[in-house]
Amino acid sequence: MGLVIEDDSSYPGAVCYHTLTDEGLPEVRVAIRDAKQAGWEWTMAASHDLLEMLANPRLDLSIFDSADGRKGRLIYS
Repeated sequence: MGLVIEDDSSYPGAVCYHTLTDEGLPEVRVAIRDAKQAGWEWTMAASHDLLEMLANPRLDLSIFDSADGRKGRLIYS
């Protein structure tokens, strides 16, 4: 599990996200400049995604069940 802190996000508009490395290991990436522009503390964004990654390190344990695509429930397996 890794945490990468960078100036700008690889994904425009994404302050922080978690992904998998080429080796299949979970990794959180935080963009300091993007967080500041969005009015977020980078530490808040990092802790949010680190906690998500602990619950779902491979990004494959949850689905959003919704009839209308807006309201629904998040299901973890």
